[in-house]
Amino acid sequence: MMHDAANLLCTTVQQQRFPLVIAADHSTAASTIAGIRPAHPQSRLGVIWNDSHADNHAPFTTPRGTCMGTTFQRRGGLWANEAILLLFRLLSDPRVCCWEICEINPYRDELTTIAELSLGIFQAGLEVLGERFSSTSSSHAS
Repeated sequence: MMHDAANLLCTTVQQQRFPLVIAADHSTAASTIAGIRPAHPQSRLGVIWNDSHADNHAPFTTPRGTCMGTTFQRRGGLWANEAILLLFRLLSDPRVCCWEICEINPYRDELTTIAELSLGIFQAGLEVLGERFSSTSSSHAS
């Protein structure tokens, strides 16, 4: 199913149409990223991850042993130590940003430290945002 979704998204982008992916789970991101990459093979992909979890699990490190929370590992193509190199290539772009992360998988973090993957992790509450934006003349948040 993920392969079909990625192919459909790739075709949609190649036809210069705007894809809208509606899903009930962040695991859909693996298909979305997989579809965008071949549609723009020479482009550098930027990712904004808006979730409370880094989704850097492998099935053997998840509480239930399922694919939940494995988006980045799955997108890398492997659920083993080899994923380190693939993830580094996927996420080495400094335009990758994880927002609102409150949990990083401690099992995978021993093998693939988020900092080594060049992910920018920003944890911000309303107070922090207020402090940082207090000197601006106008702001917008969605």
